[in-house]
Amino acid sequence: MKKVSIAIILTALIITVAFITLKAYVVLPAVLLGVLLIGYRELWSLVRTGKMPPFDERVRDNTNSSVRNALVFFTAIAVLLMLIFSLNWAWRPTLLSLLAGLFVAVSAVYFLSYLFYDRIEPYLDEKGQRWLRNFLIIAATSIGVFILSFVLHNAVDAVLKYEEGVFFTIAVIIAPLGLAVGLLGSLGICITKLITQKR
Repeated sequence: MKKVSIAIILTALIITVAFITLKAYVVLPAVLLGVLLIGYRELWSLVRTGKMPPFDERVRDNTNSSVRNALVFFTAIAVLLMLIFSLNWAWRPTLLSLLAGLFVAVSAVYFLSYLFYDRIEPYLDEKGQRWLRNFLIIAATSIGVFILSFVLHNAVDAVLKYEEGVFFTIAVIIAPLGLAVGLLGSLGICITKLITQKR
């Protein structure tokens, strides 16, 4: 595990030097934050105790699941960004701001996933798992409904030259409300378990 941590830190240093050379200073905090979050367990253990934590099967499974979640998130965001750039929208963020946001977002997904698998999932009972699953399904469904409503609204507008309001209302009001309910419910369950878990 020490070799993996060293490899991550060296890779981050190379990326940092490359961005400094390009005078892309806005990306540097994102890269450093990403390195700290990816190796936070090992880094903070070294700071507190002066030694690496044991790398048992549970830690390996948590790490693998967190990396998988971060990779799925990265892929989904990359596809969404390609869709955004393929359309002729007025909003065109710079490449550097996109990279900075992507580094921070993927690192945060990894960190939150590891926190969930390490500190929350072992303490969830059957009822908590069911509620969490339902809230996550609501959030995922809301995202799908938003995308579908957005596409259908634009399709109706382009084909029929008619400004309809049903799909627009679903995309702008109902889907974001569903997403907020799903995310806030999931977050509430996770925070409750973090606070009340037995040590």
